[in-house]
Amino acid sequence: MGMQAIPRRQANDAVYEELLENIKSGRWARGEKLPSEYELCEMLQVSRATIRTALQRLKALGLIEVKHGKGSYVLDSYDVFKFAPDSLQLSLTKKEFSDISVLRQIIEPKAIELALKRNDAQAVKEARTAYEGMAESAKTGDLEEYSRQDCRFHLALLLASGNELFTQIAGIFKDQFFRYFYELNKFMLKEIDGKTIIAFDPDNPEDPHAKIYKALCEMDTDSAVNATQDILLSNRQRYEANLELFPDELK
Repeated sequence: MGMQAIPRRQANDAVYEELLENIKSGRWARGEKLPSEYELCEMLQVSRATIRTALQRLKALGLIEVKHGKGSYVLDSYDVFKFAPDSLQLSLTKKEFSDISVLRQIIEPKAIELALKRNDAQAVKEARTAYEGMAESAKTGDLEEYSRQDCRFHLALLLASGNELFTQIAGIFKDQFFRYFYELNKFMLKEIDGKTIIAFDPDNPEDPHAKIYKALCEMDTDSAVNATQDILLSNRQRYEANLELFPDELK
């Protein structure tokens, strides 16, 4: 009985899934160097082109770092929270701002729904850390730090979903997201008794972020999704209203 050759696409997917499982299971720990391309070819009995295709997919997801002349190393997916030093120098147009808003409306409610189904303790921890960071920086009116923590809070939800494409989106656009939150949060600054603060109150149960965080801690999927949809709508309305007052903020 003859055997059919395995199509290259199937081989590519099979090798990718094997390497991905080794990372997810912890067999290859954070910071660890992967076997060389030659070693992987020998282990899996496939061509170097197939190995390289799989490695490129892992790199695109932000799961490995390829160091020229040294090899491939496992990254922590939560390295997505390390923003480029020049993130705030990025130019964000009105259209780009609108595009990011639409993207968030599409993926964030689903991401938090998936996150609660997975009950990812690490993700909840990251969200909590960011939430507490938002509270501290809001008190001092530190717009840059507040925006960094705000962005971190929402990126944590994408990572917690376990959806590889959401993770890829977070890794690719993290710096644009940071700039987006910075521009959006400019409209939350206000003066009280001569002191500049940011209008975020974690002790207010009606605060949108407080609602999301509470639902996340209580594993309340419906409330979490509704709160996420509410904050996205509120963000867009605040942006549009303030843009009429400050038309030169974004070109």
